[in-house]
Amino acid sequence: YCNEETSDLNAAVAQANTNIEALAAHIAAQNEKIQGTGDEMAALQGEVASDSATLQSEREMRAKEHADFVAKETDLRESVSALQRAIRVLSEKTDDIPATASALLQVSGTPGLPAAAKSLIASFLTMSNEQDPLAYEAPEANAYEFHSSGIIDMLEKLQKKFDAELHDAQVAESNAAHASSMKVQDLTDSVANGQAGISRSKEIISSLAQDVATSTVDRDANSKKLAMDTNTLGALDTECSEKRLSFKEKQD
Repeated sequence: YCNEETSDLNAAVAQANTNIEALAAHIAAQNEKIQGTGDEMAALQGEVASDSATLQSEREMRAKEHADFVAKETDLRESVSALQRAIRVLSEKTDDIPATASALLQVSGTPGLPAAAKSLIASFLTMSNEQDPLAYEAPEANAYEFHSSGIIDMLEKLQKKFDAELHDAQVAESNAAHASSMKVQDLTDSVANGQAGISRSKEIISSLAQDVATSTVDRDANSKKLAMDTNTLGALDTECSEKRLSFKEKQD
């Protein structure tokens, strides 16, 4: 009886020790994985926060750039429109030179008219005012027409200049909008991928933590059984020693 029970208990104690060591190693490994995954998740969270801030900044900057473009485009369109009106007034063939001068005076007050155009019109109006409105005969009229033709050429050059500026501004805006759109898309994808990675990390940590909890329960159960079997083995050794001693005494 003693030998059989002792053998069984020794085997149980050995198995419990083996189980405890294996479970302790497993728990340590899983905790290390939790730490590693947690570090990776923290890095992802930092990247997501950084990309989100950059994304917000990019959107705000693009909105400001677009607002600046709209204001510039409006000014350039107004300038082109005002120049077209001035050219149209000067180009109209009319014998009513004072009326033309009056129309130009109104055009010169247009808010969008460039300063250079206003200066040209002012010069033209000064020339026309120096003439007697009733004395526009052939020489004077020819001089007036020659002067107006020169101003038209200069105004047309100004219009071409502003047309080119408008075109360049529109091209620049289109390019900037495209570049910003690509950057926003990249950042949006990066944030989405980062958030997906964070979610996966949380799931992995949760699964690992559950495994650690289960393994800890198993380890504690084995530790409890080891303590019980060790106590039982000690009591059995004492009992068997006493029985052997008693048997020996009876034999003597």
